[in-house]
Amino acid sequence: MISFLEEIMPRSIHRRIPGMILAASLFTAFSCGREIQTKIEIQAPRAQVWKVFADFDSHKDWNPFIRSFRGTPEKGGRIRVLLKTPGKEAMEFQPTVLGFKEGRLLEWEGRLFLPGLFTGRHRFEFRELPGGRTLFLHGESFSGILVPFIKTAAFRQAFLEMNQALKKRVEKERN
Repeated sequence: MISFLEEIMPRSIHRRIPGMILAASLFTAFSCGREIQTKIEIQAPRAQVWKVFADFDSHKDWNPFIRSFRGTPEKGGRIRVLLKTPGKEAMEFQPTVLGFKEGRLLEWEGRLFLPGLFTGRHRFEFRELPGGRTLFLHGESFSGILVPFIKTAAFRQAFLEMNQALKKRVEKERN
């Protein structure tokens, strides 16, 4: 193996290969992503679920996860959100809107400090089901070198609590 390496690259480089392999392995391990996907079925038409969700000023009244939402969600624009996970202080982010389809989708991406450290791509999707019901999909994918140190269980719990709160709010208004 060494003689082959000597033929195709300088000796000064092939001596560094074990270190380069270790560095690449560590980078791969620490930059791996994680994903959280949740869903809930709501007994109301998609338009009604969207109406409650898109009333961003009212989130503080019912949403335990998104405590504040400011700005206009348009693709490429920036919004301000105050997020609260169970047992933690609320944190304000200014993510960039990646996708917005009225009544169907809101997706944003937020970063912590520099690109590559910690990035979260959050997605809310509304799918119409037969019988005037809606499937609400709520998830986030995380990437960056800090991902292994982030406790995603708190995020999952916050998503589930928000989903339940949205369902309760929509179905209460419907009756």
